[in-house]
Amino acid sequence: PDVQFASNVVNIVMPAFGEATALDEDNGEEIRRVTRKFYEHFTDTYDVISLVAARAILPPFTGVHETVQNDVTGIGDQVINLSTEYGSLGRLRATEIYASHFATNEVVTHETAHQWGSYVDWAAVNGLVPGGHQPAFHAPLWANEPTLLGASMQGTRRAVASAPPAVAGSFVIDRSPAPIPYSPMTLYAMGLLPKTAVPDIVLFDDQNQFGAAGEPAPGTPVVGPTRTATIHNVVGMLGERGGSVLGEWHRATIVVSQTLLSQREMNYWNFFSQRLADPNRSGIVSYEGYGSFDLATGNLADLRTDIRPKTALAIVQPLPVDFPEYATVDLRGVTLDAALPTRIIAGSTLRLAGAVTVADAARFDRIGFRF
Repeated sequence: PDVQFASNVVNIVMPAFGEATALDEDNGEEIRRVTRKFYEHFTDTYDVISLVAARAILPPFTGVHETVQNDVTGIGDQVINLSTEYGSLGRLRATEIYASHFATNEVVTHETAHQWGSYVDWAAVNGLVPGGHQPAFHAPLWANEPTLLGASMQGTRRAVASAPPAVAGSFVIDRSPAPIPYSPMTLYAMGLLPKTAVPDIVLFDDQNQFGAAGEPAPGTPVVGPTRTATIHNVVGMLGERGGSVLGEWHRATIVVSQTLLSQREMNYWNFFSQRLADPNRSGIVSYEGYGSFDLATGNLADLRTDIRPKTALAIVQPLPVDFPEYATVDLRGVTLDAALPTRIIAGSTLRLAGAVTVADAARFDRIGFRF
């Protein structure tokens, strides 16, 4: 009566969920009540359980990743295993809780990467003074490589050498190439890249010049002196990277609600959970350039989101998650004359026709579509 599931999402009813977490984001007991309930009905085959509430509970955060188990050494994080506290018999590695942005590659790739980083103490490596947003858990402002874990820069930006005749050694902001990848340091921490493939790391002394996770305009100068570190400096301080290397990252998504979700609501959550897994590795990227977890790893790892019940039959339901069409009534307040494709050949002409259907249509003077 209080649990239902689809091919890629579980719905669990807990009316009071979120009340304690709203006051304390580290309130793990609320999460553990949900995960223990989950394991009553579903197999212990997941690396991470991600919770999203039917109502927002963690403003202003978009997501929080909590490591439950870590067996990887040499990355700066502690070795722990608290999986049994969550009802797992030893498999579970992390929990996540999302207040919003559940369905965006930007947030999911960021939160997932926290399983492995960014935990290097750069101050201890070469004296860098940290800055930006939570620098103990996020990557510093460095040159050449974008990062999905930046303390001072969004993944959409990177610092590159200025073009001649600029002063040698000067840097400017550039757009990151799409799909935005995990940095070599993150891939090394995941065990997907050997240390010999990690380039030297050019770090900027002024770690606060763009604030917390800034997104400066391309061409903006990156000021101040730099210092260089190597992967050998990191290994010399933390030791060689050791422990498990996961070619698959299994994720169970649970929507926690006050009552059972309707079929329409389940359809919504199920679609986006499956879409995040990029099951066909189609190469979809967002408007900003963020791709799936698979793409961020260079397809060296695979995100899986299928739901596996203990006793009931699993639901296998491949959905058109790559390039779906918007149905004529999928846009709130608008009815289109024909379905709207989401993949359009460059150079072609698209004609949109329809009608505004909201009761107070006179209040609106435009409809915006972002491609």
